Amino acid sequence: MAGQLEKETAMTELEENKEMLSDVIAYMTADIQYFMKECERIGQDMKSVEEKDARLEIQKLLVKKENQSSHMVYEKYFGLTQGELARIEGMEDLSACGMFGFLNSHFGGVTFDIDDEILVQYGNDSMSQIWESALPRAIIITGPESNIGFMNARAGMDFAQIQENAYEAEIQEGFMYFDDGIVYYIQYADEFYDYIFISDYEDGWDSWLMIEKRIRE
Repeated sequence: MAGQLEKETAMTELEENKEMLSDVIAYMTADIQYFMKECERIGQDMKSVEEKDARLEIQKLLVKKENQSSHMVYEKYFGLTQGELARIEGMEDLSACGMFGFLNSHFGGVTFDIDDEILVQYGNDSMSQIWESALPRAIIITGPESNIGFMNARAGMDFAQIQENAYEAEIQEGFMYFDDGIVYYIQYADEFYDYIFISDYEDGWDSWLMIEKRIRE
C-alpha cells in the first residue's frame, strides 16, 4: 500500500515537473522570438541610418543646387564616378543596383539613387564589376519635385504640358530594354545635353526625363 502511494506521489510530481518545464520552454521560446524581432528591428534601423548617411555623403559631393546654373548642376551629377558612389553605398559589387534600359537599344545600365526622384546611370550592368573611374551615361529624373528639366518642362508632365513649357517637337515612338512594349518620347537638345522625355503612354502621361551628354566632335 505504501509502495503504491509513493508511486502515485512520484507520478504526480513528475506531471507537475512536466508542466513547469513546459511553461519554462514556452517562456524561453517567447523571449527568443522577441529577441529575434528586436534584432531584426535594430538591423532595419541601422540600415535606414546607413542609407541616410549615404545620401548625405552624396549630397556633400553635389553641394547646394540653389543659385547654380543648370549646366553646373548637371556637370556635378555627371562627375560622380561609379567607384565613388559604390564606396559611399558600401557596395562590393553592383548586384543591389537598379537597372534602366537605354532608349532604342537592347541594353541597359545600372543606376544609383541620388535623391528620391534622381538616378544616375552607368554603361555597365549589374553583373559587371565596379568600374572605378566610370562616369554616368545619363541622369534620369522620375518626378517633378527635383526641379530639374529642360526650360520649364519637367518630368511627370504629359507631352502637351512639356511642349507648352518648352516648345513644339515631334512625338516619336521607340523601345527600351526591360520594357514590354513601345515607348513614346520627345527629344530636345542644347549645346551640351540631350533631354529626352519618355513615357509608356502616347499622350506622355507620367513621363520621366533622361539627360545625356552630347557627343562633341
